[in-house]
Amino acid sequence: MRGEGDFAFCAGGDLGAAFKGLKADPDVSLQHQFLHRQFKMIYNLARVDQTVRISILNGVVMGAGVGLMWHSHIRVATEATIYAMPETQIGFFTDNGASYFLSRINGGDISLGLYVALTGYRVRAQELLQFGLATHFVTADNLPLLEQSLREKISKDSSNE
Repeated sequence: MRGEGDFAFCAGGDLGAAFKGLKADPDVSLQHQFLHRQFKMIYNLARVDQTVRISILNGVVMGAGVGLMWHSHIRVATEATIYAMPETQIGFFTDNGASYFLSRINGGDISLGLYVALTGYRVRAQELLQFGLATHFVTADNLPLLEQSLREKISKDSSNE
């Protein structure tokens, strides 16, 4: 999985759309449906173990993007990765499973996970690797090579079955 384009792996557009929708129509049922589908998708990703998932984090990774990438077996960060749970900065709560995975940062440092969750602190690639939130690092200019290598590996594995 990777974000559409070169900028983000989800950058809060979903919350912005939800707030605009509430202003236009105070009936919250559409927002509830949206969040229900989003949380159910992330929950289902967490329960699928047979398929190896890879997330490429090149740019902004926030909110639902964090929830999506956490359940990938391989999480590749680049020097451009900025990771955060900014919901608290707008009066929302940390969601998308963040209370689960932020409390399990490498070394069991609950205080660090709590800090990230409560402040919306922006974590960069080196810290993502150090805390186990990312599993690998590749420079952004090497992403095309990484993706090509992954495609070749998948194609080779598929032909051997």
